[in-house]
Amino acid sequence: QYYKNNKLYEKAIPLFESLISEGQYDDLMKDYLICLYNSKLNRAENIQKCLLTCENLKSIVGEIPFLTELEATIYHQLDKLEEAKNLFGRLLVLDPSRIRHKLSYASVLIEMGGDSEKKGAQIILEIANQVGDDDGESLVTSAKLLARVGSYDEAIKQAYRALLSSPADPQTQLLYIYLFLNRGNKKSDLLDSDIVKSGFYAKVNIDGHEKLYLITDNPKAALVKNELYRDAGLGKQLYGKKVKEKILNEKAFGQTETIEITQIVSVYVKTFQDIMQDFERNFPEEKAIWSVKADMSALTEQLSAQLKNRAKYTDEVTKIYKSKQIPICALSTLLNIDIFKTWLGLVAMKDTNILCASGSFEEQTGELDLIGKTENVLLDPISLFTLCHLDLLSLLPKYFGKAYVMQATINDLKDISLEEKARQEDGYSTLSAQEEKLRLEDISTESIKKRVEFLEKIIKSVGKEIHALGLNKPIESDWQDKEKYYSKTYVYCIQGCQQHNLTLFSDDLMFRQIVKEFSISSFSIQNFLVACLNKGLMSESSYFEKIIELAKMGYYYLAVSGPMLFYSVEKNSFQLTQMEDLNSLLAIMESRETTVASLITVFSDFIKSIYIESLPPEIKTSFLYSALRVLIQGRDDKPI
Repeated sequence: QYYKNNKLYEKAIPLFESLISEGQYDDLMKDYLICLYNSKLNRAENIQKCLLTCENLKSIVGEIPFLTELEATIYHQLDKLEEAKNLFGRLLVLDPSRIRHKLSYASVLIEMGGDSEKKGAQIILEIANQVGDDDGESLVTSAKLLARVGSYDEAIKQAYRALLSSPADPQTQLLYIYLFLNRGNKKSDLLDSDIVKSGFYAKVNIDGHEKLYLITDNPKAALVKNELYRDAGLGKQLYGKKVKEKILNEKAFGQTETIEITQIVSVYVKTFQDIMQDFERNFPEEKAIWSVKADMSALTEQLSAQLKNRAKYTDEVTKIYKSKQIPICALSTLLNIDIFKTWLGLVAMKDTNILCASGSFEEQTGELDLIGKTENVLLDPISLFTLCHLDLLSLLPKYFGKAYVMQATINDLKDISLEEKARQEDGYSTLSAQEEKLRLEDISTESIKKRVEFLEKIIKSVGKEIHALGLNKPIESDWQDKEKYYSKTYVYCIQGCQQHNLTLFSDDLMFRQIVKEFSISSFSIQNFLVACLNKGLMSESSYFEKIIELAKMGYYYLAVSGPMLFYSVEKNSFQLTQMEDLNSLLAIMESRETTVASLITVFSDFIKSIYIESLPPEIKTSFLYSALRVLIQGRDDKPI
């Protein structure tokens, strides 16, 4: 008990094992299971032992809410949502009074998506106000769930109640900041009002002195706390009034005072302001948000310096990625940008490519052989983005038995989509430093809408083209440390491949090299498309179109053929003014990774096809010069 109470679970476990009676549920057994669940060392083994013990006990002593809740919680953490849903649903029958069970059940339904998500959203909206004011943990949980379904105003209410329960808790304060900054509707009845009403502070001027009163619906409002009941005394006089309105307040002994309303502020807005005012003191290590008390010139100077430092850091991290030292997931975590925006940034940057493959002949033949033998496959986020952009998610069930994606990946995409939706109404701007100058970029509502539609397309494909997957056992503590570098999504991808014996589909070359260390086989987009072409699932022209599109997006290194080059110019009727497709392919061939021998082979096929066409000599010559330029550009061993 001493070890358990001091969280020394590994020391407590063997002692409990010497005391418990197999098949008997009592306080000792309960404490033993708690220690197994909370242990850090040998976590996977202990969790499995925990599940087996629960199953054994239930077969002997019957259903007990604690055992069912423990099983359900473990399955939820493993992203085995169907099992978790059934168990949490059973808990609602066994112990219907516990609000925590309802929250957990709603959480699983929301993560499952589709109709289940709608049902979960309805449940959380119905039960949010049933959470007790003293149950801080459940208030925080309900706030997060409300945010997951886009009900930010209701989420802010729950987070505010959690703050009243634990005003100094840093995690609750950070949650409140997150919810406040990500709320969708910038103007709402919760946060804005033209008149004094309950839940709002009235800032007043009384004969030259300022005071702040909170108007409440509570008849026991305490004036010593600057609270006023809406239906009595000064509160009744202020209620319904607007800024700049004046009232005459009668005091004792027939005296009066003039009160002018100078400001009306929501209690939720003031709470946000109070947290931010003390942010630097409460969170000295937190660099994501900072405040400056200065005039505009000083603020601009400090902002500029901060952005330039950020830009310098971004450049350094990006250089590390370009030098093939880190995967895209690490680039994302180091820059503190979600994986979707990181992918969008790489696609948009002209001088930075998505390193999806090495382009070597050995890689191509090896991956084609692997794909031919693969029955079931797991997709990482970048491969999902690639396939969705090419509108090829439908190819997955046609080629493979089952195509999976980790539930953790889907959860991340849902969160990213929700954050984008929250900003869709008004759009937003990003401020960055570029070449020593501040650069303001507006992200339009139309751009945000397209991003949301893109993410929703992937999310809605779950259960159709792809299937969500959980873990068979939890990750060990050393893997939890790796989450800080690779992110939870990518750690789960590795664990998912290992635990379910799956091949990985990834368009991140460096990540594929990392998973080799764990005996995980993988392939990238082009060889999948070649396999589909060979199987008759797509035409040659469609294959060429998709590779050209990848080239335009900056995917390197793709295998380019003579017929592909010829297709890129033939479809544009050999017009020299429409060379975008050809130039995208030539840009890949200009890289130093492309050998001279392979260039000569490809260009020989291309030029042969050009010269047998009935084209004017100047057009043929132009294409020939394009090929020769690539052959000699930047090479020491000029072959011409």
